[in-house]
Parts: sequence; C-alpha cells; structure tokens
Amino acid sequence: VLKEKFKRLKGALRSWNREVYGSVDSKIEDLIADIELLDLKGECEGLAEEDISLRKSKFNQVWLLLKSKDSLEFQKSRSRWLKEGDANTGFFHACVKSRKRSNTIVALKKGREWLSKPDEIRREVVSYFRKHFEEVTWERPTLDGVEFLQLSNNELLGLEACFEVQEVAEVIQLSDGNKSPGPDGFNFSFFKKFWGLLEKEIMGLFHDFYDSAKLPSCFFSYFITLIPKVLSPQEICEFRPISLLGSLYKLLSKVLANRLGKVMNSIISTNQSAFIKGRHLADGVLVANEVVDLAKRSKRDCLVFKVDFEKAYDSVSWSFLDYMLRRVGFGEKWRAWMKTCVCNGKLSVLVNGCPTEEVNISRGLKQGDPLAPFLFLLVAEGLTALSKRAVSLGFFKGFQVNPEVMVSLLQYADDTLFIGDACVENLWAMKAMLRWFEFVSGLKVNFSKSCLMGVNVSSSFLQGAASFLHCKLGSLPFIYLGLPVGANPRLATTWEPVIKTIEKRLFSWRNRYVSLGGRVVLINSVLASIPVFYLLFIKIPLKVRMTIVRMQRNFLWGGTSSDKSKIAWVSWKDVCRPKVEGGLGVRDLK
Repeated sequence: VLKEKFKRLKGALRSWNREVYGSVDSKIEDLIADIELLDLKGECEGLAEEDISLRKSKFNQVWLLLKSKDSLEFQKSRSRWLKEGDANTGFFHACVKSRKRSNTIVALKKGREWLSKPDEIRREVVSYFRKHFEEVTWERPTLDGVEFLQLSNNELLGLEACFEVQEVAEVIQLSDGNKSPGPDGFNFSFFKKFWGLLEKEIMGLFHDFYDSAKLPSCFFSYFITLIPKVLSPQEICEFRPISLLGSLYKLLSKVLANRLGKVMNSIISTNQSAFIKGRHLADGVLVANEVVDLAKRSKRDCLVFKVDFEKAYDSVSWSFLDYMLRRVGFGEKWRAWMKTCVCNGKLSVLVNGCPTEEVNISRGLKQGDPLAPFLFLLVAEGLTALSKRAVSLGFFKGFQVNPEVMVSLLQYADDTLFIGDACVENLWAMKAMLRWFEFVSGLKVNFSKSCLMGVNVSSSFLQGAASFLHCKLGSLPFIYLGLPVGANPRLATTWEPVIKTIEKRLFSWRNRYVSLGGRVVLINSVLASIPVFYLLFIKIPLKVRMTIVRMQRNFLWGGTSSDKSKIAWVSWKDVCRPKVEGGLGVRDLK
C-alpha cells in the first residue's frame, strides 16, 4: 500500500516540478523585466504602495528561483567540495558536464569487436551482468572444524528486538538527504520533511517485516550505475557497479545495519580494521610498517603477499554468508531477515541514464547497501579463521614480533596482506588457504594482479616464489590502503603521490568557475584534507609542506597551482588565522 502511494505521489511531483521549475531561466528573466518596468515607472511618476509591495514580491521570487537554480546545479554536480549556497553555479555546471562526459558510454569493446549502437551496448551490458551475478550451482565445502568468535545472548536479543519509532526516526535524521535516489525517486530529505505524516505507515511496514521476514517484491528492484575505474574505460569490466536502492528498502537496511554495527566488535577479529567503531584504516598500515621496520632492523627475512580479490563484493556466495551467520551465533530470525534483504533483487543497469531490462541475481552483495560492508566483514572472517587454524597447526608461520605477538594476516575489507617467514612451506600454505577460501566463499583471487614483496629475502627466492604463486613481483616501498609501507618518511619522494593528487585536483579547477570564497572552501575541504591521510603517522618534511602551501597560495590568489608565483594580497600567516580574528580560516599544515 505504501509503495503504491509513493508511486502515485511520484507522478504528481513530476507534474508539479514541470509547472513550477520547468523553465526557471525564463521565469527569472520575466520577473527581472517586470521589476525593471516598475523601476522605470518609479523614476517617472513614483510608485504607489501596492506597486512597492508588488516589486518586493517579485524581487523575493527572483531570489527564490536563483536559490533553486543554484541548488539544482549543486545536486546535479554531486560535488561535496563546496557547501550549497556558495553561488559557484559555473563551477557546478562544469562538474555536471564533466560527470556526464565521464559517465557516458559511447562504445564498448567485446573481444576484438567494438559496439557503438545503443541497442548493442545495452544488450552487452545486460549479458555481462546476467553472467556476473549468476551463481554456479554446486555444493560448496565448508569451514567446519574452524573456530569463530561468538555472539553473546544479550547481543542476540538486541539484534532481534522489536523495531521502535525512535530507532527509525533517528536513522532518518542522521542520514544524508541529498544522496542519489533509487528507482522510486525519493531520498531521505523527503522522509525528514514529512515524517509526521509517514510515521504510522512506515512503522507498520517495519512491524510486518519483523513478524514475517518478507517484503513486497517491488522493494528489491534497484538500479546499478556504472562508475569508471580507469580514465578511458573500453570494456564493461572496467566499470564499478554501484547500487541505487529504493528509499524504503534503504531505510530498513540502515536500521538493521545500525544494530549489526553494535555487535561487530564481538565477532570480527582485530586483524580486520574496516567499518567497525574504534578501529581505523591506518591500523593495518601502522602494523605493516612496524613489521617491515622490525625486519629491517633485526635483519630477519619477511614475506609480504598483497592479495587482489576479483570483484569481491559481487562474488560472495549467499549460502556461505548464511553459513557464516550461523557459525558466529546469529539466530533464525536475523538470518531470515538477511536472506530477505540479500537474497532477493532484480537490477536494471543505467546505461547513459536509461535503465535496461531487469536482471535476476543469485550471488553478491549490493555495493551501496548499508548492510553490505558489515556482511562482507563476516565473509572475510572466514579467511581470518582459516589462517588462524593454519598458524595453530604449524602449516603457516607468521612474523614473530615478540614471544607473545605474531602477525600473519591484515585485512581491510577485501584488501589483504599475508605476512610471514620466507620459506617454501608458507608459499604452499598461502596458496592452499586462498584456494580453499575461494571454494567455500566464492571470492576468487586474481593472482596475476596480486603482488609479492620481501625484506632481506634473496631475489632468486622471490622470483621463484612469484612464479609459484603466478603473481607479480614487487618491491619496497609499496602502497597499502593508499599509504606507503616500508618508505623513508623523511624523503620527499615518499610524498610524491600526495603532491600529484593535489596537482591533479587543481588541474580541473579554474579561476573563472570558482569565486574567492569558493576557493577558500575548496582549500579547506579538499586540498588540506589530502595530506591528512599521510599525516596520521608520518611527519611531513619542511620541503614538502612548503610545496603544498605554495600550491594552496597560488590557487587562492590566482586560481591555478602553477609554479609561477601569484601576488599574495595577504600574508599566509594571516590567511590561516581564524575568521573571528580576521583571517580566512585556512588550515595551517604546520
């Protein structure tokens, strides 16, 4: 019933949008023309009280329409760098055009053949995703005999408690209202505005789901938008599929994800550092750096194997996910809820803005589903437990930091590092663990993109090991989770990726698009935040800091990052002062 009401409302809103906002520019021009006529009348004979009121009303309408136009450009641009209301409409419009160019598929390569006709491209996309999300039917092996962390009874009771109004309302209020909507066209701004009217029916939907673990099939239809993974994608596999879910399903998923997030610390091992409160992305990088540094100082050999999983989220076996839920102690009700949310769905791929025919799916997690990150951690915990078992049985030997601590595996979602002694036994163990994990979970390792590095290991052993694993041979330093491992923090070359990222971002910005105030916002929200990742655990060298400051200063006063110095009308020290003290509030890297 609620879904049908949303469907009717969507049609009415379309008509209203055409009537009110269908021709904003022409309405602004008409209003300005009316104001100019009133001004001319005022100069000639003066204005009566009703004329003054009429002029004021038309002036207010102009500002309202200008604000609406600015907001529309902001939404289309999907830019988070500027706050809405900065009036950088030219910049937003440029973002819209840039996004449209990058997201438009003009042609696709299929084998040696190029497809350029719209119908051919759509057929190829549908065919690819039909195979991509199709599960091969066979009885997978299990991880019986491997030990897992367990939920407590109190945690289980909290997960399966009745849904409360306050719980749902809090999720709505804390959600970003400007995220891209799904097939129904509604986002969370709509729920925030009309929660008083919607509360009763939405809570009825939640209570029905609680009792039956079922939802109407229309709730599971969603769009997939294709995001290029490379600069000029040629094949469909070079796009990343991101799910655009219906608003009601996304609300339900967020509520369930909030509950699940509260218990993840109890069931996910500490070597996994993704998505869990109290754990940080840099944790794994810090540990990896400490291990490499210790190996160098103690002159001990150490192997580091960086694993690349092929389409990790899209390959998850639903049966293995349910197996993992059961093994860590989830109850029948929660498992039924997860089966309803995960193991249903029909997707339509947006090709140049138009949805294709629907495709049934039988495996994978939806990238964009609030539940997906936590559920993937549960799947990845299978590899963690498998590696612990291998270590306890002596099949795999990690790097011994001290008598109490051994590091063998680091994980951040699908970004995985095996760390251990440089010996043949470890090579066999890693290969066996990854193959077995592929059989049980569906996650396939792309060995050709995986990379093997060594510390104090002979080149002949590394070459033979890389040949055995069919992987690439890398060297120190290497990048893990966007941060350097094994690098000298005092060298300027360590910071080259940061400098290049800033240059790349600045290259796309132009003075004619962004006002001075907008450039201040961009420096604070983008440029100053790029080095923060590195600054989490590396002290920035003076030379690098001065280079970044110069780029920021040139952009602020000239709109470019060129080496040619711009006239600085105010000292950088004053620019970095808080606004209450007369500065511009730019963050000082020092």
